Amino acid sequence: MHKDIVSSSEFSEEMGNLIDIKKFKPQIANLILSMIYKIDDSYDNYKKIKRVVPTKSNFLNNIYDDVKDYCSVIDVIKINNENQIKMKSERLRIKSPDKYLNNPVIYSFPTEKDLLYAITKAEIDNNVTAEMSLEERAVLTTVGIGKAISRAEVLRDFNGWSWSIDKAEIESSECNIVYILLTYILGDVLVDNLRSAEDLKINLPEPLWNELVNVSMQFYKSFDKMQNEKILDILAVYKNEYLKMRYPYEYQQEILTKKNKAFVDLQHINELLQQPNKLKNEFMLVNSKLPSDKKIFDIRNYQQLLINSKANLEKQINEYSKIQDPMEFEKMKEELMLKIKYYEVSTNISKFEKQFLEVFEKQVINASDKKEILDLIYQTRYLNNIPNCKMKLNRIQEKLIPKAIEYEIINPISNNDDLDYRILRGLFDSKELNLEELSVKLKTVPEVEGIIVEIYNSTEMESTYIANTPEGSEIEIKTSRKTKIFSK
Repeated sequence: MHKDIVSSSEFSEEMGNLIDIKKFKPQIANLILSMIYKIDDSYDNYKKIKRVVPTKSNFLNNIYDDVKDYCSVIDVIKINNENQIKMKSERLRIKSPDKYLNNPVIYSFPTEKDLLYAITKAEIDNNVTAEMSLEERAVLTTVGIGKAISRAEVLRDFNGWSWSIDKAEIESSECNIVYILLTYILGDVLVDNLRSAEDLKINLPEPLWNELVNVSMQFYKSFDKMQNEKILDILAVYKNEYLKMRYPYEYQQEILTKKNKAFVDLQHINELLQQPNKLKNEFMLVNSKLPSDKKIFDIRNYQQLLINSKANLEKQINEYSKIQDPMEFEKMKEELMLKIKYYEVSTNISKFEKQFLEVFEKQVINASDKKEILDLIYQTRYLNNIPNCKMKLNRIQEKLIPKAIEYEIINPISNNDDLDYRILRGLFDSKELNLEELSVKLKTVPEVEGIIVEIYNSTEMESTYIANTPEGSEIEIKTSRKTKIFSK
């Protein structure tokens, strides 16, 4: 067992030695070392935003152990449509133990984020075994996939100076939500080192445990290769198409190329249908290349195949033309996202989220330490920004603001807790890395009923909204200057 790694430079040296022992290809070695560098650059912001994460040292040590124990061979594959579709589905499957080889190949696209996900998932593949009950496999799979997503987040959503959530790159919204909520209740140490579902069962309230099992079973069945292969393949195709649509220029160029090819193919078919001699020659040429069991019976059958192909090409060209229209493009993009949600959100996670909120609210009520309250503010802000998470956090926020004022973490704005919440609720929507840098500016105008609130980060205004004043509340409006939200 290696010694605990304290510094990033020490880690790079240790990992370099391990790379030599493993005899990884130069491309893999460079990708691993680049991954380490980027983790080191982004980790402090990752920790500040999420709060409940391992120390950087433990995070790096875990990567080292996973590479040492579970990554005998790492292979980089090209980014193309076929591989993207295959990888998107495989990312959500735990390898069957009977197929797990002594020297398994870990496949990754040539990106640091993808490699980090693959390395973490290799550990999870090893921890879920055939001897476990279906319930146990389902829970460990769901939490394990969530862990891999959360680990990759340090490279997916952080770049050293900013935080921006890339929803399309999250492999499973459900697993991501389950993992985050469990760590916010039980801590990262227990959840990250999970080897038995029983460890969760004895530490969670029974209603929350029951909903965790329900969510996990639904997810596991949806992404089990033997039970529902079609769902995975359809979801992967939809996600891949949506990923391409996020880059409109490149996508439109691809559509133009496909449309032009369809026109050429259509023109060729029309020529064949209009010229019997060409049709006969083409039929004989095509038929000569087909195996005996695939040969076309006669020229009339071939003619009908061409007519069917012509109809399909005309339909394709019409679809391509619609995509080229900007309004239709946005509409189709939204419809595609709805299809993705239909397949992905077949798992009902809302009841699990509701049970979590009951536990989390008690943490807020019982909090009596400045650091704990500040952590809860950051955690609530993070929960508010989790993709596809539909939790209603208003009650949590309404309790946190006055508690933070009571403990002199946040500066009071008025003489009324409700008004303070209405004015400061925007901080939970902020994307500012350092919430303590936020300021608020208030103003009133005759034509607007209520107070106009402007939330500023360190450089510019982030958001503005109206706060209605409850009866009996008092506040002095200072229109000329901004006020720091957090106490120093």
